[in-house]
Amino acid sequence: MGPGLVMKAALPEQFSLMVFGWSQVAMDIQPLIAMATGEGVWHGVTHTLLGATVLGLLSAFSGKYLVEWGIRLISLGRRRIKIGWGAAILSGLIGGYSHILLDGLLHDDMQPFWPLMRGNPLLAFGVTFGQVEKFCLVCGLLGILWLAAAKIQKIRKSRNHVPSE
Repeated sequence: MGPGLVMKAALPEQFSLMVFGWSQVAMDIQPLIAMATGEGVWHGVTHTLLGATVLGLLSAFSGKYLVEWGIRLISLGRRRIKIGWGAAILSGLIGGYSHILLDGLLHDDMQPFWPLMRGNPLLAFGVTFGQVEKFCLVCGLLGILWLAAAKIQKIRKSRNHVPSE
């Protein structure tokens, strides 16, 4: 979720952290089924660029409505949000592609460029699980600090605003 927080801070109106998160969940349904049943590969077709594109778009279309409905339900109708289609699609695709990139750096059963290429060339970077964890943690902390700074700046601007007569 760390990279998602940085994206939300960088593009607050054009990026939905909730749709991004929904795409992360969607990406790992197939591996969850493989783990639970003991059948199939953990990182199959859903963990390819093709699969990430399809799941990212499905997450955008379903997530837009699920998030809008969920916020309305949780707030008992007091709060409504509207996620634009551009924001939903961008968030879903970034969620899918970032998932492929980060998992691709770690898992040898992935074939991120299938059907164009077999194997996982991303393993050549030699990145460790700990390094990916630290990257996500740093992104998360930077995103939180950036969002907090933007919120503080917004509060200061509203306090200094003098309405015209």
